Amino acid sequence: MSVFLVTFDLSEPGQRRPAVLEEIKKSPGWAKLSSSAYAVTTAEFANQLLARIRKQAHPEDTIYVISLRKAWEGHGAEEVSEWLSTHLHY
Repeated sequence: MSVFLVTFDLSEPGQRRPAVLEEIKKSPGWAKLSSSAYAVTTAEFANQLLARIRKQAHPEDTIYVISLRKAWEGHGAEEVSEWLSTHLHY
């Protein structure tokens, strides 16, 4: 399975799009990196994952899906670091 960084910026400050988060969380695995960035495991290609999430977003929202691989470094929640260590490969 591939791991992608999904990052999004809502077109209107202060807006919430719970459907976007629900769609991200339908993926086989995910870890919340920040309020608008998730690491996601999926068998989908990047364009398929983006298309699925965009269906739940406002047309003017910004969403990027970026392939993640080792090496990485970070400082944050231990469970997120463990998730990344387990799922990211060279």
